[in-house]
Amino acid sequence: MVRPEPLHAHLAKTVSEGTGQKSLQKLLERIEEWKFGKEMALVLNRFNATRRLATADQKPMVRKIVEEQASRIYRLMRHVADGFEAAKSGGTGPEQIIIPILKGMITVNAHPGPTFNRDGEETMLGSLEAFTDDIGLTSCSPANPMST
Repeated sequence: MVRPEPLHAHLAKTVSEGTGQKSLQKLLERIEEWKFGKEMALVLNRFNATRRLATADQKPMVRKIVEEQASRIYRLMRHVADGFEAAKSGGTGPEQIIIPILKGMITVNAHPGPTFNRDGEETMLGSLEAFTDDIGLTSCSPANPMST
């Protein structure tokens, strides 16, 4: 018969090998995925509901829905820029030009309260324009998508 490890030895092994941290990270990722899926299902339902609107009312509603997701879009842009920087740090090629541009596009002005800087606003508006074109809506008028 094999005797079980004492609890403190098991915990010490879990901590030293990092398995506890990995398990916790995996759990947090699953929770975040579930939360994201649940929230995005509501957003998708709202997008689908715009199909029943008159054509002239679709664009403002889609824009409103997207603008409500500005903080999520910002976090996604931040994640992409940070990941690109981490993957390309120390390089000497064109990435050394691109990294500051990416970072500049996601800088947030604090006053009068949170808004993208000019480059970020143009990027966000261009993305919104591409999105609305992709789903068959007419072009969007310029406005700061962070100012909701």
